[in-house]
Amino acid sequence: FIWNVIRFFRWSNIRKTRLVNFLTNHDMIKNILTVSIRNFLRHPGHSITNVLGLTAGFSCAILILLWIMHEFSYDQFHTDKGKRYKVVTHVDANGSIQTHPIAGFNIDVSSVPEIESITRIIAGTRWPNESCFRSTKNPEACVYFNGVYADASLFNNFNFPILRGDTNPLGRPDQIAISEKMAATLYPGEDPVGRQIKIDGHFEVIIASICADIPTVSTI
Repeated sequence: FIWNVIRFFRWSNIRKTRLVNFLTNHDMIKNILTVSIRNFLRHPGHSITNVLGLTAGFSCAILILLWIMHEFSYDQFHTDKGKRYKVVTHVDANGSIQTHPIAGFNIDVSSVPEIESITRIIAGTRWPNESCFRSTKNPEACVYFNGVYADASLFNNFNFPILRGDTNPLGRPDQIAISEKMAATLYPGEDPVGRQIKIDGHFEVIIASICADIPTVSTI
């Protein structure tokens, strides 16, 4: 067998393959479909089981692929994304290590020379991250929005484009940066930069900037 394989490697045998005739290809496909239909009619239960299994397998594979692609798409819009890290906390709970996606607000990173800058962010889905906003235009209407509290370095360390207003909106504690969607909801057709807005009916802050809407594939 090995000798026959070696003898087969001749120029006449490995020359350029001719194109398959369309009619021959058509007849081959027709024959395959005919045989498949006959097998289906002879063994319908077995054929249906195979088709359903193949369909379920392909569906699961496609869904897993889409989920993986979605997970890997997070935070890809940041430049130099490989230089950004999130600090987490490991807790020794009676010999079992528990990991929490948070860190102390006063964490000291001075002993790590590789860290160029740090941004402290407080996020969540409840109060005080989800608060009631009242515009001066319609102070009776309460609109709830979810946001984050952060250092002034937020817009320097992350690529959240500022469209209008102060390029350093978090430099003062009485200033706030809002998204395009929030601006259009509270002040439709107007520029809210420089106006005052009430949070939870008590705290008055100044809208310093309008930033672009944050992509849904952002961990912040």
